[in-house]
Amino acid sequence: MKHFNLRDFIEKKDSSFESSFFREGQKYVLDYFQNSGKEAKLALHDEQTNTCFEKSRILGWDPQRVVKSIFLYDSKGKFYGFVSPELGESEDKPLRFNNQTISKIFSDEVERKKMMNLSNSVYPLGMEKGTCTPFVPEYYFQDGDGFTGRLERIFVYTSSNINKKLVDISFGGEGELAQKTSLHLTYEDIYLCLNQAFPGRITQFNFEKV
Repeated sequence: MKHFNLRDFIEKKDSSFESSFFREGQKYVLDYFQNSGKEAKLALHDEQTNTCFEKSRILGWDPQRVVKSIFLYDSKGKFYGFVSPELGESEDKPLRFNNQTISKIFSDEVERKKMMNLSNSVYPLGMEKGTCTPFVPEYYFQDGDGFTGRLERIFVYTSSNINKKLVDISFGGEGELAQKTSLHLTYEDIYLCLNQAFPGRITQFNFEKV
């Protein structure tokens, strides 16, 4: 596995790096780390991975340090993101954002019912199994991705057990390189970066209901 410090590329203003790994609408991620002084590293794995458990094995990390991003959509051209560490028991029993899980998140009955009618059978444009990222392109919130619809909100899990830990997230894209590419950062920076870029659209949650 190879690591590349984002700060090095930011300071060098390396446009080839930015165009290789950052899609249109993801520049806010670079801006966040440049302005905050926080550390993040791009990781290029030796193997392609599709699941959090696969990635945890090649990293030698606890699966809870690998973050999953799930997108659920409705029938009206809107979709919602859920970001969480892999809290599942095993490869066969991963954390799923199904009705049982959703019911543990939302205390408002109207919102809970709305979320329980969502589907996850389609990936947002520019993502595929194994590459879904919390750092969505900006246009998802504006005009939509042109495929599944417009992103309405992102819900990000929070817990004192994970917020300060170094974690692995996928960074979007499609194909072999995207399947091998991750970003390593402190977990709390996911929410802080997203909330700075999309104020009012990012909500923290735990499984004690929001």
